[in-house]
Amino acid sequence: MKFRELTTWSYQHSTSIESTRIFSDSLIVDDFFITSNKFNSNMIFVLAIINNRRIEIYLCQSLHHEPIFCDQFDSSIRVHSIRNSDFLILTDNGSLCSIVQQSNSDQIIEFKRINDVQLKMSCSMMLSTIVTLDSREHLVVFADSLQTIVLWFDRHLLIYIDINEKQYFSSTYVKSISTEQNQDLILLHFDNRSLVLCQIKLDKSKKNGSVNVIPLDPVDLFCMKQNCLATVNKEQNQINLHNIHSQVSYKSIELENECEQICLHKSVMYIFILIKPRILYMYRIDDGRQMAKLFLYDFVSSMKINDDFIVLAMNDRRLLTLMIADPNDPNIQEKIQALPSRNERREVQSATIKLIQHIEKCADMTLNDDDATTDSNDSNQTDDDDDARNARNTRRYSVFCYVKNLHERYYPEIMDDVTNRDTEFMAKSSNNQEFTDKKPFDHDSNIEDRHNDSNIECTDLPLTTVEQQQTDSDLDDIRQKMLEYEQEQLKGVQLANAGKENLKIINSYSVTATTCNLL
Repeated sequence: MKFRELTTWSYQHSTSIESTRIFSDSLIVDDFFITSNKFNSNMIFVLAIINNRRIEIYLCQSLHHEPIFCDQFDSSIRVHSIRNSDFLILTDNGSLCSIVQQSNSDQIIEFKRINDVQLKMSCSMMLSTIVTLDSREHLVVFADSLQTIVLWFDRHLLIYIDINEKQYFSSTYVKSISTEQNQDLILLHFDNRSLVLCQIKLDKSKKNGSVNVIPLDPVDLFCMKQNCLATVNKEQNQINLHNIHSQVSYKSIELENECEQICLHKSVMYIFILIKPRILYMYRIDDGRQMAKLFLYDFVSSMKINDDFIVLAMNDRRLLTLMIADPNDPNIQEKIQALPSRNERREVQSATIKLIQHIEKCADMTLNDDDATTDSNDSNQTDDDDDARNARNTRRYSVFCYVKNLHERYYPEIMDDVTNRDTEFMAKSSNNQEFTDKKPFDHDSNIEDRHNDSNIECTDLPLTTVEQQQTDSDLDDIRQKMLEYEQEQLKGVQLANAGKENLKIINSYSVTATTCNLL
């Protein structure tokens, strides 16, 4: 998949797009990395890899501006960000360099390339990661043969270490390499499902070291955070949890279907599991208790978690933000009250509200023909007075139709006597009444087989306003999502967060919006 758009979002209690940059057709964003300003942690920078050989650095809040730093490389690159806000770059021909932050005379942050180093081994696969040894971050690079690694801390110190336990590397193709930057552990996942743990140790001189290789059980998926390792065996539909440091195993989690993704909570209190078909589970790790179950409306591309929120990148390019709520959390009520839905003074911007506001704006319900009385005997009236009076007494008409199915299209020939219903429509809308009296408005039951290409004509409506275009776009999106739900074949619905004794609805037919109701 080729990406040509870079966007920064705000999430949690307010979700919005902060900045966006669209690249030209000849430029492809291969990856991106985040770091903060050394002197101001609220200022965030993003480094984008363009066409595998070029880097561009932007201020996250100003992606639409020109990059503040650019550099071109002769070959493909891999980038790592470290805690001191610098970037380390490895090329596939074995050269290393740093991109560091510096403050100029005007106290403005600038980026500069330094520390160009050439490695004495082949590393075209660019298998590399960041580990922490003796409280200092090191870049670790594996040779293509997996027989040697090199540690790089600064320009003047390269430490080459041979791997003696090569028998555990049953394959030379590494699917993924994973670690935590504050740990000395590296996980290598191979194409034959084997998982190998590598632990790096330095001797007292800090110029030599060793690699301890530990083979683990074959897995299909894995995730590691704070010494907690979660692995997935798709053949058994089971999640296994281990503490690597204490060598303690937690209770395994049995799954109802094939696992697609797993993600550990930042503080390793919970694990989030996505299984087919698009069902998200939340389990507490200590006791293995299921805390939540959520049916998702679309496929999930990736998941990111901090202490309080989980953000899902959906297939339709939306970000779905969920708050993590544990009944045992003493601060749960405070977190819930901070949500936008609990803020009474928040500004509601739903598509329905915008539509009602637009109708009120376009259709003036206060004027009628009875008010248009004039004094025809007034001999002093002028042409200007006539024009003003006619403009004042002109009533704009709008066409309304009461519908039952949002998917249907509606046509002017079936809307008899619509000019007398607009007042009633607005009255019911303003009072938030349900339209239960369907007899006088039941025009949408037999429309499906006729007038597929008809259009509705409305008198004197500003159809090209930005506001209405946005409203139409929102409603089209709602219709599309409802259509997807209608077509979804669900054989059962299980209520979430109700424990083992929760209610179940089991049917022999598909559950859609027309076959069930929420009360």
